[in-house]
Amino acid sequence: MRGQKFLGWLGVVGMSGLLAYALYANWPREQGPRPYVAPTFAEPSEAGHKRAFHEVCPLINRPEVLVLVETPPEVHGQGTSYDPDGMSYLSCNIKLPTRAVRLDVGRGVDVAAMTEAATGGHKLTVLGRPAIYEQEHLIAPTARLTIAWDPSDPSAYASIAVFQNDGYADEATLVRMAELIVPALAK
Repeated sequence: MRGQKFLGWLGVVGMSGLLAYALYANWPREQGPRPYVAPTFAEPSEAGHKRAFHEVCPLINRPEVLVLVETPPEVHGQGTSYDPDGMSYLSCNIKLPTRAVRLDVGRGVDVAAMTEAATGGHKLTVLGRPAIYEQEHLIAPTARLTIAWDPSDPSAYASIAVFQNDGYADEATLVRMAELIVPALAK
């Protein structure tokens, strides 16, 4: 009788050990940050949106750009817009979990003249081009850097904006984003 009781307890302990080992062996482990994988979005059918989708979104939907505002960059959405009255600007919005990033590229804004006339914002030079850093409160605190991107055309501009709920993106972040985006625009 004592032997059977001992074997019963031994079986319970053995099974508990096997269960504990199975849980340990299959428990998910932290493996560091996940690598960035650009999500795929359906190509818009309308010509203006399609052009923004192909020309502007690839400039901003890049891990080296998005990691500057959110780590790890997990893209939750992408949208495009454009000027229907002549296509003077194209725009791409990237939605991240806690922020949104927008890139407007166009013609018709003389950034050098804008920086001269501006009463607010911080005037600076980025990549040898005139630029202005501004903060405003739209739907959320918004930091924007507007830069002249084409040295041969003073009306060519790029505007990079970061929308976030917890204050404003700093000037250095937007300058670094411009340093990554503007050279690709000139190509």
